[in-house]
Amino acid sequence: MNVSKLDEKIKYEKQFQDYFFSLSKENSCSFNGKKSYYLKCLDAEIGLKIKEIKNFLNNNKGILLIPLKEKKLTIRQLLIYLEKNFPNLSILIINDESGDEVKKAVLKFKNILLVDKEEILRIINWSKLLPVLNLKKYPKGKGTTIMAGCLFLSLFEQKEDFWLFQTDADIENPDRFQPLEYLIYGVLSCPQALQIKIAQGGRNNEANMAVRSSLIMLEEIKKVVNLPEGKLLSQRAKDLFEKLIKYKWILGGTFALTGRVALERPFASGYLEEVLICAFVEDLAKKEKKATVQISNLNYCQDSPNDFKKENTIIQMTSNFFFTLLLARKSVCDWKIDDIAWINKNLLSKEKPIVLIPPKQDQQEVIVELVPQERIFPSIKMLFGNDLIFAERARDLKEKYIDWFKK
Repeated sequence: MNVSKLDEKIKYEKQFQDYFFSLSKENSCSFNGKKSYYLKCLDAEIGLKIKEIKNFLNNNKGILLIPLKEKKLTIRQLLIYLEKNFPNLSILIINDESGDEVKKAVLKFKNILLVDKEEILRIINWSKLLPVLNLKKYPKGKGTTIMAGCLFLSLFEQKEDFWLFQTDADIENPDRFQPLEYLIYGVLSCPQALQIKIAQGGRNNEANMAVRSSLIMLEEIKKVVNLPEGKLLSQRAKDLFEKLIKYKWILGGTFALTGRVALERPFASGYLEEVLICAFVEDLAKKEKKATVQISNLNYCQDSPNDFKKENTIIQMTSNFFFTLLLARKSVCDWKIDDIAWINKNLLSKEKPIVLIPPKQDQQEVIVELVPQERIFPSIKMLFGNDLIFAERARDLKEKYIDWFKK
């Protein structure tokens, strides 16, 4: 097929909005006079607004949160890029057992506050929180580190109108990927959005999408379970399908949240974090008639590759989590601490099998392994509202770092 015929074919293929027009119109912004949740963007458009993008942090409250669990010095590439392009950006890095060499390299840069995760977690009353998690000790993982970072920020009375940017530490080509330029372009284009998320194809998106799209089949539960509960599950299956299939890179770790969302959304302890955030903001957007936005970025994000086992474990665990969200029945934005405790106890406590198909050059049979489930943490607002924070320890931690926030 020649290029002109291919272009013609693509032109007439239906897009998400053609199937779910009412939904995409509700949770969308106006770009060039057209309602959409998806903002197509090229480097040339970023270039035209680069002065406004770089001035954004002079006029608005913005903080970049980076979880750090690295043995290599890859984060130097990201910090060099940030210092060169966004010298006024405040950067909070939460360290999760990175080596001394990595920490020394980080501290050479300006406008950076590096805090160990363990120092923040000390202010949580774990004797009260662990029963909510249905665990004997707190879980490790990226989500726990992010929760610690948001908890830390909350101590300094951040206003809800600030933007919390987030990206991973192991991006190897930030100058090409331009994560902050694209996210800020999204904020400028739709300042009323709850989340701005970078969208890219490839990676593990197709496998994850296959499971998300299967949620629509569970709408038929009402025909099998002829009870009010069956109708409730049926509606939630359709609801999750319509809200989550529009995400091109749902597991991507580069996005921006409003300060309010950062403090009110629950956290997942590990790989489930990005899926839980998307479910929360989509539920909240529908409830409050707000917007969520994806911004396309054709500059491929090159980060540290996962090994075969880790990559496929992530795909299966995140895929399983869509059904956890279904069985929880309620919208994520309506969860209370008792709902989270119920989910942790009844849906996430038992180990679940992960089944791996060996790489094509490997002639072994399929591999089955039991893996622990992750846990859901209450939101920062819930932690304070349910007396799960040691007030005196929180004050001491704030006093130690208050000068950095006064700069």
